[in-house]
Amino acid sequence: MNMTSVRTNDPEGVARPFLDENRRAMLNPTTGIGVFMGLPAVQMRQGTRYNRLAIASLALAGLAAIGTILASVGVIAVFAVGAGHVSLNQIKVGGERGRGLAVTALVIGYAIAVVALISTLYFAASFAVQQQ
Repeated sequence: MNMTSVRTNDPEGVARPFLDENRRAMLNPTTGIGVFMGLPAVQMRQGTRYNRLAIASLALAGLAAIGTILASVGVIAVFAVGAGHVSLNQIKVGGERGRGLAVTALVIGYAIAVVALISTLYFAASFAVQQQ
Protein backbone atom coordinates (compact mmCIF):
# COMPACT_ATOMS: atom_id res chain seq x y z
CA MET A 1 0.00 0.00 0.00
CA ASN A 2 1.35 3.40 -0.93
CA MET A 3 1.97 5.97 1.83
CA THR A 4 0.30 8.65 -0.29
CA SER A 5 -2.94 6.70 -0.78
CA VAL A 6 -6.08 8.49 0.35
CA ARG A 7 -9.77 7.61 0.51
CA THR A 8 -11.91 9.25 -2.11
CA ASN A 9 -15.31 7.77 -1.15
CA ASP A 10 -15.97 10.46 1.46
CA PRO A 11 -19.53 11.87 1.19
CA GLU A 12 -18.14 15.39 1.12
CA GLY A 13 -15.76 14.47 -1.69
CA VAL A 14 -12.70 15.29 0.41
CA ALA A 15 -9.70 12.99 0.17
CA ARG A 16 -8.93 11.70 3.66
CA PRO A 17 -5.96 9.62 4.80
CA PHE A 18 -6.48 6.12 6.18
CA LEU A 19 -4.48 3.51 8.10
CA ASP A 20 -2.01 1.13 6.51
CA GLU A 21 -1.54 -2.56 7.36
CA ASN A 22 0.49 -1.74 10.50
CA ARG A 23 -2.29 0.52 11.85
CA ARG A 24 -0.19 3.65 11.35
CA ALA A 25 -1.85 6.85 10.27
CA MET A 26 -1.59 7.60 6.58
CA LEU A 27 -0.80 11.21 5.79
CA ASN A 28 -2.67 13.31 3.28
CA PRO A 29 -0.02 14.28 0.72
CA THR A 30 -1.45 17.77 0.22
CA THR A 31 -1.88 18.82 3.86
CA GLY A 32 0.55 16.54 5.71
CA ILE A 33 -2.12 15.84 8.33
CA GLY A 34 -3.06 12.30 9.22
CA VAL A 35 -5.99 10.63 10.91
CA PHE A 36 -5.55 7.92 13.53
CA MET A 37 -8.64 6.13 14.83
CA GLY A 38 -10.86 8.95 13.61
CA LEU A 39 -8.93 11.67 15.44
CA PRO A 40 -6.62 14.15 13.76
CA ALA A 41 -3.00 13.25 14.30
CA VAL A 42 0.11 15.32 14.06
CA GLN A 43 2.52 14.37 11.35
CA MET A 44 4.13 11.17 12.55
CA ARG A 45 7.90 10.91 12.49
CA GLN A 46 8.93 8.18 10.11
CA GLY A 47 11.19 5.46 11.43
CA THR A 48 10.19 5.15 15.06
CA ARG A 49 11.62 1.66 15.47
CA TYR A 50 15.21 0.52 15.43
CA ASN A 51 16.64 -1.52 12.60
CA ARG A 52 17.07 -5.07 13.87
CA LEU A 53 20.16 -5.71 11.81
CA ALA A 54 21.85 -2.66 13.36
CA ILE A 55 21.18 -4.12 16.79
CA ALA A 56 22.50 -7.51 15.66
CA SER A 57 25.63 -5.93 14.17
CA LEU A 58 26.35 -4.13 17.44
CA ALA A 59 25.87 -7.38 19.35
CA LEU A 60 28.24 -9.16 16.96
CA ALA A 61 30.79 -6.37 17.35
CA GLY A 62 30.60 -6.66 21.13
CA LEU A 63 31.00 -10.42 20.93
CA ALA A 64 33.98 -9.97 18.60
CA ALA A 65 35.57 -7.47 20.99
CA ILE A 66 35.16 -9.87 23.91
CA GLY A 67 36.52 -12.72 21.79
CA THR A 68 39.50 -10.62 20.76
CA ILE A 69 40.32 -9.64 24.34
CA LEU A 70 39.83 -13.09 25.91
CA ALA A 71 40.93 -15.49 23.20
CA SER A 72 42.59 -13.35 20.50
CA VAL A 73 39.90 -14.44 18.06
CA GLY A 74 38.09 -11.66 16.25
CA VAL A 75 36.70 -13.49 13.24
CA ILE A 76 33.16 -12.49 14.18
CA ALA A 77 34.13 -8.88 13.46
CA VAL A 78 33.82 -9.69 9.75
CA PHE A 79 30.15 -10.46 10.25
CA ALA A 80 29.67 -7.34 12.38
CA VAL A 81 31.13 -5.17 9.61
CA GLY A 82 29.00 -6.84 6.94
CA ALA A 83 25.82 -6.54 8.98
CA GLY A 84 26.69 -2.92 9.82
CA HIS A 85 26.99 -1.95 6.16
CA VAL A 86 23.77 -3.72 5.20
CA SER A 87 21.88 -2.14 8.10
CA LEU A 88 23.13 1.35 7.12
CA ASN A 89 21.67 0.78 3.67
CA GLN A 90 18.37 -0.49 5.11
CA ILE A 91 18.19 2.53 7.44
CA LYS A 92 18.79 4.93 4.55
CA VAL A 93 16.17 3.28 2.34
CA GLY A 94 13.54 2.49 4.99
CA GLY A 95 13.91 5.54 7.22
CA GLU A 96 14.41 3.48 10.37
CA ARG A 97 16.43 4.42 13.44
CA GLY A 98 19.70 2.83 14.51
CA ARG A 99 22.31 4.58 12.39
CA GLY A 100 24.45 5.22 15.47
CA LEU A 101 24.32 1.54 16.42
CA ALA A 102 25.42 0.49 12.95
CA VAL A 103 28.24 3.05 12.84
CA THR A 104 29.42 1.96 16.29
CA ALA A 105 29.47 -1.66 15.14
CA LEU A 106 31.49 -0.65 12.07
CA VAL A 107 34.01 1.29 14.16
CA ILE A 108 34.47 -1.64 16.55
CA GLY A 109 34.69 -4.15 13.68
CA TYR A 110 37.24 -2.16 11.72
CA ALA A 111 39.26 -1.45 14.89
CA ILE A 112 39.46 -5.19 15.55
CA ALA A 113 40.56 -5.69 11.93
CA VAL A 114 43.35 -3.11 12.36
CA VAL A 115 44.49 -4.73 15.62
CA ALA A 116 44.48 -8.15 13.92
CA LEU A 117 46.49 -6.83 10.98
CA ILE A 118 49.07 -5.15 13.21
CA SER A 119 49.44 -8.23 15.41
CA THR A 120 49.79 -10.48 12.35
CA LEU A 121 52.52 -8.26 10.90
CA TYR A 122 54.29 -8.13 14.28
CA PHE A 123 54.28 -11.90 14.72
CA ALA A 124 55.33 -12.46 11.11
CA ALA A 125 58.25 -10.06 11.53
CA SER A 126 59.32 -11.62 14.82
CA PHE A 127 59.12 -15.12 13.31
CA ALA A 128 61.28 -14.01 10.36
CA VAL A 129 63.91 -12.58 12.72
CA GLN A 130 64.00 -15.84 14.72
CA GLN A 131 64.62 -17.88 11.55
CA GLN A 132 67.80 -15.96 10.70
